[in-house]
Amino acid sequence: MVALGEGWGAPFGALSERFDECFLLPGGSDSRRVLATGEPDAYGEYPVFALDVDDLPCIELMYPGLDVYLADTAGVIGRSGNGYSALAGDPRHSRRMLTHARRYLAGELHELCLDWPE
Repeated sequence: MVALGEGWGAPFGALSERFDECFLLPGGSDSRRVLATGEPDAYGEYPVFALDVDDLPCIELMYPGLDVYLADTAGVIGRSGNGYSALAGDPRHSRRMLTHARRYLAGELHELCLDWPE
């Protein structure tokens, strides 16, 4: 995770076992958007996560798929609520968000990444 800056990739190392591949997407500054492949949802989409290095390193489910990420980026849909995982409260996306949360984050929408190297 060189894209996060020197030393910031290490806390996210343990996550690599959960995903086949990850692709850095545009967006964010202290946080980056990552498309993570593995098992897709019922629509064949892979989740998009926010990797945040602002305070404590964490991963948070942000979009249920690249389709919703692109629609949000293009301004086609609106996001209500605060936080990276606000779409989990949107009835149009909540089922897909929860599917990915169960699959990759033990049912949670976010996880702290405190696996610092010694």
